[in-house]
Amino acid sequence: MNRFTRFIQDALFPRPEAKPQQPPNLFATFPLSGEARDTFVAHRTFHNEAMGIGGEQDIINNTYIDLPKEYPREQLTSMYVNSWVAARIIDLLVDDVFSAGLIRKGVAEPHDDPILKLEKKLGLWSKLPKAIKAGRLYGTAFLVLAPSDNRFERELKVEDVKKDDISNLIVVDRYSMTVHETYLNPSKVEYAQPYSYMWTMNPEGLAPLKKDDMPDMEQDKPWQGQTIVHSSRCIRFDGVGSLLDEGWKLGASNRWGYSILNRVMDDILLDMLLNATGGDVAKRMAVPVLKIKGFRDMLGIGEVVGDEVSPERYAANMRASIASNRMAFIDAGDEMMNLEVGNPEGVVTIIDGQMRRLASAAGVPVTRFTGASASGLNATGEGDSRDYRMAVESYRERHIDPQVEMLMDIMARNAGVKETPGWEWGRLGEMTAMDQAETLKITSESTSLLVSSGLIDKKESREILNQLDNVNIDENKKIPDPPMPMAGAMAGAQLGATPKKNPMSNPQKKPPLDKGTKRSM
Repeated sequence: MNRFTRFIQDALFPRPEAKPQQPPNLFATFPLSGEARDTFVAHRTFHNEAMGIGGEQDIINNTYIDLPKEYPREQLTSMYVNSWVAARIIDLLVDDVFSAGLIRKGVAEPHDDPILKLEKKLGLWSKLPKAIKAGRLYGTAFLVLAPSDNRFERELKVEDVKKDDISNLIVVDRYSMTVHETYLNPSKVEYAQPYSYMWTMNPEGLAPLKKDDMPDMEQDKPWQGQTIVHSSRCIRFDGVGSLLDEGWKLGASNRWGYSILNRVMDDILLDMLLNATGGDVAKRMAVPVLKIKGFRDMLGIGEVVGDEVSPERYAANMRASIASNRMAFIDAGDEMMNLEVGNPEGVVTIIDGQMRRLASAAGVPVTRFTGASASGLNATGEGDSRDYRMAVESYRERHIDPQVEMLMDIMARNAGVKETPGWEWGRLGEMTAMDQAETLKITSESTSLLVSSGLIDKKESREILNQLDNVNIDENKKIPDPPMPMAGAMAGAQLGATPKKNPMSNPQKKPPLDKGTKRSM
C-alpha cells in the first residue's frame, strides 16, 4: 500500500484509536540477522526498487508491499457495508455456490420430512452461507453447533449424535474466539490444529448477559461470558490462509486467516476515489464557452504587450472564470484562439479498466460482476460464464462439500433418522437447446456402445436414458438387440465387387418373392 492510497484509506475510514499502536515483534516469526535484519527493521516492509513504479510517492522508484495486515473488525464491516465492490467480492462466489440448491433423493413429501423441518428450524441454509461469507470477510469464521446440554467443551462425534442433540447453529467470527489448546503431536493429522477455542460471547460489554442455565467456568467465580468450545463443534471457514504446513502457526501470534479484501484493498479505495471524482472531472471537462464582444478590452488591467493583453494574463483570467463560473469567456472577435474541451470518455475508460481489474481479482467474469459488459467488449461473455460455472463447481467440491456432507449426517441423526438420505447439488445455469441435444446424443451413443459391448443390460440402459430430460422409455417396450460390431464389413462383398442393392431402399417397389411363397393381399 503506497502513501497515496494510505491517505485515502485514513480519510475514508479513520482509525478508532488516535494513539499509535506498538509495532509487533516481527522477529518472533521472521528471525533475521545481520544486514538483512537491519534492512527489515528500517522498512518494516518488503522494499522494491527494481520495478520503477510507485505512483504518488515522493520517490518514484520506491514501492512498498506491506506485511499481511489484520484490519479491525469495524473497518472490514464498513468496507462490506459501504462499498458495493467489496460486497460483490465477498458475496458473489458464495451466492452462486448455493444458487442451485440441494436436491434430496428419496424424499416423497418434503413438508413432512423431519430433516427438512429441522434444517428450517435451525436456519441451516441461511447461516451456512453467512458463515462462509464471514470467513472471507474477516479472515476466519465459525459455524458453531451448540449442544442442547450446554456442554460446549464436549467433543462432537457424528456417529454419537442423538435426536435433539444439536439445539442451535451460531455464526461467530474470529474476533470473538481465541485458541485455548492446540494439538502438539506431529504424528497426528490434527497436528498444530486448535483442540479447543475460548469463545467470548460479550467482548464489548455493551449489553447485560442473561446467564439462564449456562454452566460456570469455575464454581467459585462468577461467569464472565466466556466458554470453552471443542474444535469439533466449530466448522471453520478461512479467507486467505498459508500455503505452508500448519505447524508454523505454533510460534505465530496470528492463527487465523486473512480477509480476501487484503489483496484488493488499494483497488477498492481507488475505485471509490474514481467514482467520487469521475463525475466532477467530467463536469470540469465539459466547459461551456461564451463569446463576449470587447472581452479583451475588459482585461486591460495588467501587463500589456503592444495593443493586446499578454497571453499569460489572458490565460489566468480564463482559468479564474472557469473556476468561479464553470464557464470560459473569450473575445467574440478572436479568431486565433480555439478552446479545446476535454473528452470525458477517458474517465470512462479508466473506470472500466478498474472494473475489469477488480472482477479479475474476484475471479468473476465482468458480465457477472457488473451486470453488463465493459465498454469496448463485444463478446457476450457466454464462454466466460461457462468457465466461471466450472470454477464454482470446483470450489464447491473442494471447500463446501466436506462440510455439507458432515452437516447432512448430523442433521439426519439429530432429527432421529437412522440413515442419511442421498443428496446432490442442482445444476448451475440453464442449458441451451443445443447443449441439451448434444448431451442427449452423447449419452445415447455411449449407452448403446455399453449395451453392445455387454457391459450393461437393457434394464440398466433404460434407467440411464430415463434420467435425461424429455426421455421416457416404457419398460414393456422391446428394445431391439444392437447390431454386432463390423456386421456390415463381415457381410460385405469382396474387394472390387459390386455391392448388392437393398430391395427396401425404394419403398414403392415391393421386394421379390421367394420361390414357393405366396403374396397375401
